[in-house]
Amino acid sequence: MDKLFEVDSAYQGKEGLQKVQKALNTGCPYAIAFVDIRMPPGWDRIETIKQIWNVDPDIQVVIDTETAVGNAQGS
Repeated sequence: MDKLFEVDSAYQGKEGLQKVQKALNTGCPYAIAFVDIRMPPGWDRIETIKQIWNVDPDIQVVIDTETAVGNAQGS
């Protein structure tokens, strides 16, 4: 059987947390969350991940550092 995955996005940590909570409540939890290292304004990545793990400790988290690396290299 093929597994289907749905892609979603949020602009800030609080919005992401709301989406994680809604997904849990509907019985379709996210498998993974990609969190950008730079997240102004609002929660930083650490606070966002802590909040997400408080409601869904099973979700896998990947911290995206591409933006930070690209900026450090002048791109």
